[in-house]
Amino acid sequence: GAVVATMQRDLKRLVAYSSVAHLGFIVLGTFSLNTEGLEGSLLQMVNHGVSTGALFLLVGMIYERCHTRQIDKLGGLQKPAPILAAVFTVVMLSSIGLPGLNGFVGEFLILVGAFNAHRWWAVAAAGGRTDGRGLAAVLAFGADAVAMGTRFLLTADSDVADEVKAVYLSTSVTGTVVTRAVDGAPQRVVATDVVARLERSRLLAFPRAALNALRFRRLTSTSLRELVAEGLRMRRSSEMTWSQVAMAANAPMLTRASMVEGRAEVGILPTGQGVGAIAELPTCAELIDRTMAEATVALDRVSGTTSEN
Repeated sequence: GAVVATMQRDLKRLVAYSSVAHLGFIVLGTFSLNTEGLEGSLLQMVNHGVSTGALFLLVGMIYERCHTRQIDKLGGLQKPAPILAAVFTVVMLSSIGLPGLNGFVGEFLILVGAFNAHRWWAVAAAGGRTDGRGLAAVLAFGADAVAMGTRFLLTADSDVADEVKAVYLSTSVTGTVVTRAVDGAPQRVVATDVVARLERSRLLAFPRAALNALRFRRLTSTSLRELVAEGLRMRRSSEMTWSQVAMAANAPMLTRASMVEGRAEVGILPTGQGVGAIAELPTCAELIDRTMAEATVALDRVSGTTSEN
């Protein structure tokens, strides 16, 4: 639900799919089968009803005034309707779980319950981390590790071309999109002209995928028979459609163009959610030392002690 919500241009659809995401959190807490998860799910049911109901009411009020729900046409509402904008902001923040508002308590308990039951469920639900404070937050819940792929990709030791790193560093926190135009499956990438062209040219998706499949075959010295057999295996094991199987070669070829060959203008840039918080390129050793120092300080603060190191 959250992935689909990020792609919506209609405000009502965005609220609807975000509601589906909240229901996913409720299911996560319920199947944790412990006190924290079940209590969090119960609270989230109530808070979800309050926040989502209020959001739908506000969307209806906006539509009655503006006669549109297209997000790109609703800019500047704060000036003619400041009270409406203020109420909408508060309700929206409660819906996303801002600490201090009603949506936070239930989601926090659900994550605690998920960590106690199966910590990797909660790691997947919590999203990516880019520094020691984020690492400490995950470790404080009892996780064994956290994935920081984008953060280590953007280091001085990484083999990625400097021009490509520069594109990543210039990406803002809102500069990523989730798209299905690459290989038929949703994936987060930096919003570039290449991705925009892929989204616009859906009719050319199959011939483009066929060409990429042939390039992939030459690159890997794979026979046509092996390529077809792999496609059949993917369709059976992953329940992929024929369209997704045909597009499967897009991702490795478009990723190779940018990440290996350094041609960001013709490839895609896969990324995590934290890319907008990264602004420099330390070495891996510097990043590890800094991350561990930040995590130690954060954990000491939580435990009420002061590190002697």
